[in-house]
This record gives sequence, C-alpha cells and structure tokens, in this order.
Amino acid sequence: MSGLSAEELRVQLISEEKYLEGRVSHVERRFSSLATDLGGVMRKTARLRDKGDLVVKTLQDFAGSESGGMRKSLEGLAECCSAMEDFNQLKIDKMESKVVKPLMEYESICRKAKEELRSTHSVGEREVNKQKNLDKARIRDPSNRQKISQFESEVQKLKIERLRSSKAVQGYIEAFEKKRTLDFKAVMTEYIHAEMAHHAKALEVYTQAFQHVQNISVEEVVDLYHKGLNPRKQQNQTTRSRSASPAIAMVTEATQQ
Repeated sequence: MSGLSAEELRVQLISEEKYLEGRVSHVERRFSSLATDLGGVMRKTARLRDKGDLVVKTLQDFAGSESGGMRKSLEGLAECCSAMEDFNQLKIDKMESKVVKPLMEYESICRKAKEELRSTHSVGEREVNKQKNLDKARIRDPSNRQKISQFESEVQKLKIERLRSSKAVQGYIEAFEKKRTLDFKAVMTEYIHAEMAHHAKALEVYTQAFQHVQNISVEEVVDLYHKGLNPRKQQNQTTRSRSASPAIAMVTEATQQ
C-alpha cells in the first residue's frame, strides 16, 4: 500500500517535480543569459574590428603620402594594426563556435529534460487519482474489502510504475547536471583561452607597432620638409657641385704634376 493519503502523495510529488524542474529552469535561464551577453560581446568586437579596418586604411593612405623613414614606419604600423584586426576576426569566429553556440544548444537540451519530467508527472497524477478512490472507499464503504483490495492493487501497480519512472528521471537529471557542469567548464575555458591568446597576441603585435612609431625620425621629417620647401635652391646646389667637379679635377691633376 502507498502509506500516504492522496493529498500527502500529491504534495510530495509536486515538491519533487518543482525541485527537478527548478534545476532545469535554472540552467536554461542562466545559460541563455550568458549566451546573450557573450553574443553581445562578440557583436561589439565585430563592430570594433570594422572600425579598426578603417584605421588601417587611413594609416595606409597616410603612408602613401609620406616618404623615407616616415613612410616605412607608417607602413609597418598599418601592418601591425591589420594583423590585430585579423586576430580579432579569429577570436570572433572562435567565440561563436566554441562559446556562444554550445550555450545556445541548451535551449533544446532543457526542453527535452522538461519533457522527461512531464512523463513522470503523468504517472504520478494517475497514482494520485487512484489513491483518492482508495481513500474514498475506505471512508464510505470500509466493509467492502473486495473493492478496497482492488483499489489497493491498482495503487500499488501505479506506485511501482511511478517509482521506476521517477528513478529513471532522477538519473536523467543527474546526468543532465553532470553534462551541464562539464559543458560550462569547457565553454568558459574556451572563452578564457580566447581572451588570453588575444591579449598575448596584442602585446606581441603592439610591441612591434610601438617600435615602428619610435623609429620615426623627427630630424629626417624636418630635413625632408626643408628640401621640399626650397627645391630650386637644392637643385642649384647640386648643379654647381656637378659644374665644379671638372675644374677641381684639373687643379688636382696640375698639382700632382
């Protein structure tokens, strides 16, 4: 026999069902929020990458308008910034496939877990209804042992079925808890590795970018400015130098004789 009244059994089943469904709903809600937030980070990173591409284009155009060491340094700086934007794209792709997508898959995983819980609830409801019939028979017709025995037998069969189903579901939810914990660890490990790799690469690339900037010579830029400011004077000096060269050679030759 059940040992519990229909009302006591109903309260027990509801309490168990609420606990198990609460565990699933907790995971569903938290994983969904995390997927949404990390997806937002990914989209913002993509927008920053697009802006970074514009910076690269501006630096390349800037380099094309310069000369000498300034041009070389700007080209190197543009290459470094371009390399970082490429790495940002790799980070976005990894975040999408290794972090956001696995978290989003828990919507269907949790839905399936709730369906498993509903199957147990169905069995429990049948047991509660049979227990109600048994309780009524004991109160209204306690001398009718045949009817009471029949209800007791039906309740006992449903109890066995419900316990078997409940044990299966509890095992299912236990496996669900293990899986979601392992998946969460794997997802967050991928996220942390992606961030660590990104910052390590950023340090490496921006160290090179820093060197390109430091290699810009102020003296060379000023010298090129002056050469551009007085191109005719510079040309006259070069012409006079070339004109004087034969005379100097003749004087040198006469001296040697």
